[in-house]
Amino acid sequence: MYADHLHSLDLAYSLSSGKQPFFQRASTPWHPILTAQSLDSEQYHPLAQWDYRLRSVFLDFQQLATTINRYMQSHVRYNAKCFQHVLSALQSRLMYLNGTLEDPTQELIRLCLLAFLATTFKTPGRAIPYGWIANQIAKTYMEIDTSLISLDYALRLWVLVIAAISVTGVEELWLQTAWKEYLMDLGWDEVKRHLMSVMWVECIHDSPGAAVHNKLAKFAVQTQS
Repeated sequence: MYADHLHSLDLAYSLSSGKQPFFQRASTPWHPILTAQSLDSEQYHPLAQWDYRLRSVFLDFQQLATTINRYMQSHVRYNAKCFQHVLSALQSRLMYLNGTLEDPTQELIRLCLLAFLATTFKTPGRAIPYGWIANQIAKTYMEIDTSLISLDYALRLWVLVIAAISVTGVEELWLQTAWKEYLMDLGWDEVKRHLMSVMWVECIHDSPGAAVHNKLAKFAVQTQS
């Protein structure tokens, strides 16, 4: 458990500075970590042309989020020790992929999965400003924004909300512009339905997600008038 805590601090350091983590593993297996369960028929499926390693990590994240949601809905306590161990393994895989993904869309997904990880823990002391990864997400998003084929609607929405609740807040102009252009007419229930189809842990993400939606929706209305 202590090693998993160090991995969380290591991730926070890396996402704020852009520097390599201290405890990155030299190599990692790419077989699924979690036992596959039946996913909702509306669940987003990563494209077959994705790098198989990123696809494997993405599917594991989906399985973990789905499992935690099912435990919470059944009022069964999830094993937090197991939860942290799996997150540490997924973190190592994502860091190992740094610099290996040529497709900017896949790199954006990798960055947002790291941001997703940052929502699952709190570091002691003052909040860490995740300036480096916030800049990387903005840069990569704008690189692919001219091609709507590269991001489907639910995945685009997930990218924007995860970025906002984890590393950027709602003040970034690129995020406000993207929300106004593509998503301003959606209510929170519809937004959450799309987020759940990608990956979303209700007990962690619902409150900050609803707050971000409310702020961005108000901004969109104000700038329209």
